Amino acid sequence: MNEDKGVIETREDFERYPWPDLDKTFSYELLEELCNMLPKDMGLICGIRLGGIMETTVQLMSLRGFSIALYRDRQLIRDICDKAGELCASFYRYVSSLDKVDALSMGDDMGYKSGTMAAPEHICRYVLPWHKRCVESAHKYGKPFVLHS
Repeated sequence: MNEDKGVIETREDFERYPWPDLDKTFSYELLEELCNMLPKDMGLICGIRLGGIMETTVQLMSLRGFSIALYRDRQLIRDICDKAGELCASFYRYVSSLDKVDALSMGDDMGYKSGTMAAPEHICRYVLPWHKRCVESAHKYGKPFVLHS
């Protein structure tokens, strides 16, 4: 990740970015095959390795670009968070329903020991609603959800 220059810095960059197709992003067949191979008394803890909503947004924009957009173009931040959030939510909706998936997890760095990377109100507005949707998918099937941040 380049902390100074992102691949998405403007609305035009956002529109040109090759956003993944939700139906082709994850290899569910491989996951289902793994579930079928597990012994009866074993299950999976499943999560996305690409990062969560905040991480993905900052990686696409750069930390500098993200910080500037908080003042100049919050709609761009919302739109990127929404794209990343829908990808994550789609994944968790599906894997939550699998019998052999016993728990779900997400890593999403939103700060450091000295504080958050953005004001808490921005994280609450753009990021946490997507976390909530992902967690709700897990809880719908009675499964725990671990957020590592």
